[in-house]
Amino acid sequence: MTISRDNTATGFGWVKYKGKIHQEDIIITARGDVMRRDQDEVMRKYGTLRAISPEEMKILLLDNPEVIVVGIGQSDSLRMPPEVMDLLEKSSSRLVQGSSPKAVKYFDQLTCAKSALIHVN
Repeated sequence: MTISRDNTATGFGWVKYKGKIHQEDIIITARGDVMRRDQDEVMRKYGTLRAISPEEMKILLLDNPEVIVVGIGQSDSLRMPPEVMDLLEKSSSRLVQGSSPKAVKYFDQLTCAKSALIHVN
């Protein structure tokens, strides 16, 4: 388990953000809203939950965050399809991705506008 200074933590199958434990992947918008990933939509499009959809990237890009943090799972299993990378490259946001424990720690340390997708498996 990794715990960062703002009390965000993650382990296999869960992520804790602002004191609430989520047992599913979450998206944190630049406004600080938290939502669960639309797993049905991702499964229909890619046949797996280990990919980010263009719709999810559009949510992450809302309000033009300076940094988008992607936690790619406990075992680095989440991938970014080319159409998602194309959306990101058209924005002014910078992508930082890494294992979910490292990603939540980095996310908490940022003081700029930020959004995140944290994959928990």
